[in-house]
Amino acid sequence: MLQLQAEKSQVQRIAAVLFAVLSSRLELQLSDTGSVVAHILLVFTCSACRFIRSRAGRFALLPPVSAVGFSNTAFKRQRCLDGCCRHVTPGEIPSYDYLAHAVLGLGASHLSQHGNVDYTSQALQHRVTAMKLVNEQLDHPPTKPADQDALLAAVICLVTQSSLMPDSMIDYITTTRGGNLVASTIITDYEKSIFKYFTPMEHDRSLERLISEQPRNFEAIEGFLASARRLMPLCQKPTEISYCECMIRCIDNLRTSCLDAWREFVILFILPTTFNNQDFMEFVDYENHTGHLLIIHMFLLDYVLGNACLSKSDEPEYPGRKFVIINWMRDLARRLPSLYEEYTEWPLEYCSVLAERDARYLLSP
Repeated sequence: MLQLQAEKSQVQRIAAVLFAVLSSRLELQLSDTGSVVAHILLVFTCSACRFIRSRAGRFALLPPVSAVGFSNTAFKRQRCLDGCCRHVTPGEIPSYDYLAHAVLGLGASHLSQHGNVDYTSQALQHRVTAMKLVNEQLDHPPTKPADQDALLAAVICLVTQSSLMPDSMIDYITTTRGGNLVASTIITDYEKSIFKYFTPMEHDRSLERLISEQPRNFEAIEGFLASARRLMPLCQKPTEISYCECMIRCIDNLRTSCLDAWREFVILFILPTTFNNQDFMEFVDYENHTGHLLIIHMFLLDYVLGNACLSKSDEPEYPGRKFVIINWMRDLARRLPSLYEEYTEWPLEYCSVLAERDARYLLSP
């Protein structure tokens, strides 16, 4: 009995994590957020997850979000979730097992990073299952808007989870590439999608609303620029050259315009999704030290820009992603041959500063 209660408590906390992620980070409308959360939580199928449903067939409401330490924003949106869930039964919603596992994997990784618990094993189990099921869905692309949305939601959860796991830097880039495939080829009508605000035009509008010119840290800007330029002679392949050039344009733009810098960063972020399969595999190959140095610079650039472009009030409440990326950089520096030491000097110095600084960054996940 005690074990069952512990499982129920664990799942409730994971569900609350998902609620905070969807309501606070994806910027969906309140009604959409409640629908998505109810939609996802109602389809949990593993043994622990079944406790989140009531025996009467109605949705068992979550404990107050404030009880598990989430932001006021998420707490205010609890009413939307409650109102939606009271009128929905599990039988009315199709079962998306891949989404359920993706959600649980993300929740377990979040709790492992931000709590005094370790759900790493459970996170990996759910992640492996979710990725297997997502790949099966990609072989048979859904045609209904709700099914398409569920698939993209699962991929977003998988991408976000990658940023909370050790040794997942390349996994993050690879999963993002898969997400772009879903977003660009499977969701064909964004007007019918709950992700209708994810179009390039709407994204650009959100940038204009979010950007707040902050005092520049020119030491960080010049340090990053010098480090990126130092990488340029290492770049031999067209993909590496274009990636490094885009990164340099981005940090150069930051001197005068946060908006221009952020727009260039969006181009940089999605650039690997434009590579053909062979070029992409070469770019992320374990032995391609140049490619890995470029990628970790991109993650650090995210925080250089965030510090200059976002208000302090936009700092994430949970800094786990920042520390994961710092560890990615330190792990990369340890495994690179000694002749690459000069290319890791500034990134390592910046990581020491970043560890003590706030965790503002541009993109979510």
